[in-house]
Parts: sequence; C-alpha cells; structure tokens
Amino acid sequence: MKMTTDALSSLATTDPDARLESLDALRGLALFGVLMMNLQTEFRVSIFTFYSVFHTHPGRINFATDQAIRFLLASKAFAIFSLLFGAGLAMFFERAGRPGRGRAAALILRRLAVLLVLGTAHLLFWNGDILFAYAVVGLLVWPVLFAGPRLAAILALACAAIACLPLPLPGFPDRSEMVRQGLAAIPVYRAGTARALFLFRWNETYHYILPLLLGTLPRIVGLMLAGTVAWRLGLLSPDPRRLKMYRVVALSGLLVGGSATALEMLPVAACPLLAPVVPVAACLANIPFALGYVALVLWAAAAGRWKRLWRLFAPAGRMALTNYLSQSIVLSFVFFSFGLGLFGQLSPAPVALGGITLYAIQLYASRQWLLRFRFGPLEWAWRSLTFGRVERLRRVPRQPR
Repeated sequence: MKMTTDALSSLATTDPDARLESLDALRGLALFGVLMMNLQTEFRVSIFTFYSVFHTHPGRINFATDQAIRFLLASKAFAIFSLLFGAGLAMFFERAGRPGRGRAAALILRRLAVLLVLGTAHLLFWNGDILFAYAVVGLLVWPVLFAGPRLAAILALACAAIACLPLPLPGFPDRSEMVRQGLAAIPVYRAGTARALFLFRWNETYHYILPLLLGTLPRIVGLMLAGTVAWRLGLLSPDPRRLKMYRVVALSGLLVGGSATALEMLPVAACPLLAPVVPVAACLANIPFALGYVALVLWAAAAGRWKRLWRLFAPAGRMALTNYLSQSIVLSFVFFSFGLGLFGQLSPAPVALGGITLYAIQLYASRQWLLRFRFGPLEWAWRSLTFGRVERLRRVPRQPR
C-alpha cells in the first residue's frame, strides 16, 4: 500500500525538537570519543604506527594520554555510534507507520544510498571514514525491521559470537609490515603532492582498510541490530521505572568492560601467563564498556540527574554528521601536506588538548546554529535528498500569545 501525501508530509516534517535529548547527548559524547581516537590513530600518525608502536613519544604526560584514550575511548565510541545508528533506522521506520511501510522502506533505501555516496567520497578523501561502512551495514540490516525484535536479537547474538571468535582480522598486517607502512606514510602525508596523497591513500585503502572494514562487519551488524531491538522495546527512552535496570547495566558494563580493557592493556611479554586470557579480554572489553556508558546516560536522564552536563552535548549530537565531516576537513588541513603538514611531528598530549579545544568550539557552534536552524547543514541536505524535496531549514519565530 502506498503512503498517502499527508502521511509522507507528516513523516518528512517531523519536528526536530520532538527528539530524545539523551540519545542526542550520547551521540555527542560518542562524537568526542571518535574525534580523540581519529586524532591519535589517523591524523597525528598512521593507524599502523599507532598499533605497532603505540607510545610514539616519551614523557609521563604522553604516556598517560595514550593510556587514557585507549582505556576510555578506543572502540567504545564507535560501538555507541553503531548502536545508535541501528536505533535511528528503527525510529525512522516506526515513524512511517504501518500503512506506509512500503514507502518507508523506499525512503530508508534512499537515505542509506545518499549516505553511501557521501561515505565513498569521504573515503577517497580520507580513509578513516566510517560512513561507508555504516551505509553498507544499514543496507544489510534494514530488512530485519519487517520482522519482530526477537529475530533481530537472535541475529545480534549470532554476530556477537562470530565477532568473539579468535580469528585474525583481514587487512591487519603483522607488526613489521605495520611499522613499514607507518614509516612510508610520513613523507607522503607530510609533504607529498595531491596526486601522491591520493595514490598512497588508495593503495592503503584497497590493501588494508577495506579488508579491515570487512572483518569488522559482524561486530557493526550486531551492534546495529541490537540498537533496533533496544529502540523497539523502548529501552532507549529514559523511563523512571527502569532506573534499577539502567543502574545495573551501567555498573556491570563499566566493571566488566573496564576490567577486561585493563587486562587487555597489560604487557603480555611481562607476564606470559596472561596470553591465553587476552583474546577473552578483547571480546569483553569494548561492547560492555559502551553499553555501560549508554546505560549511565539513560539513568541520568531518567533520574533527572546531571541535566546541564549531558544536555551540553546534545546539540553536537544533533549535528553529528556535520561535525564529523567538519573534523575531517579541519584536521586534514592541520596534519596533511596541503595544509600545515604536521603529520608525524606532534606528541599525543598536545594533540589531545587540541582535540578538546576543537570539540569545545563545535559544542558552542552547534548550539548557536540550532537556535536559528532546525537541522545541521549536512543533516538538512541528507534529509532533503531522502524525501526528494527541500526541507525548511530556518526556524519559524514563535508568535507571542
């Protein structure tokens, strides 16, 4: 059955203020985590240098910065984004209403196709992009929305089991190759021509990044499916009746994830007995930790705690796409040869401080923008292309009563 014009209009013009601030805050917090990880692993140095050397600069502050980012943020922010992306798919599908599910499916496909084009372009510009993978996984996941949440939950658990298998990630070279690739990146990214940059990035993407993304698909698929389940069961809508559940999930997730992450970070060479435990720790480190973060924010929202704190991040979360791509543009200029060419020259601590500064600017800019406009600029373009019509961008001033 086709969606009526009125129904489509209702879906397309859903008031952007009719949102869950807690989910926007979570998205904003995850955006900060992604920024800090990308800074250290994709812009400051090559991702292969980060994983083969890790502590690239001496000094206690640099060491503490490396350890804090790895413990608190590594893979956790991406896990939260994946979960929320799945929830967003389910939310979009649900708002279409049962009579218009055929049309809603077409809109989802168009929405994901636009994201795929955007992600592909971004991947060619900077191969640390995650939008391409999200679009591909979204195209795999959305048909499950036609079934009940039970099927999605079963598939999510199956994906989690696959992700925990001790299988080598395709595209992840051995340490000597990572060191070689990291050293080869320095002269190209620091002083190479545009052509040299493109060719090096394409070779790196083709031989390493794309296979690596393929290897992480089970985890991303599982998290997106879990996000659809959580939304459809109402678990992501802060409810005072679920305070105990949020508290238990937050405490257990942070405890299990934190303990596993700490165990994973211990040097195996210093204690060979830990070697058999590391794969188990790696499986339990990131997702429980991420779920702990999510539950903590939901608990705070449901309990009415820390409102000013978590609401501070909501505007950045509402403009996550714009902010994410803006980060890529700014940091590419700072670190690559067509800008300041600082690639491989800075230590972790000042780079982390610069990341915090950039994020603070984005928090302020997002808040100011949303006082005047209904969407972020790229969110507006994405939405307009999805619905095939130009959405109203400016806010309508409220008329005095």
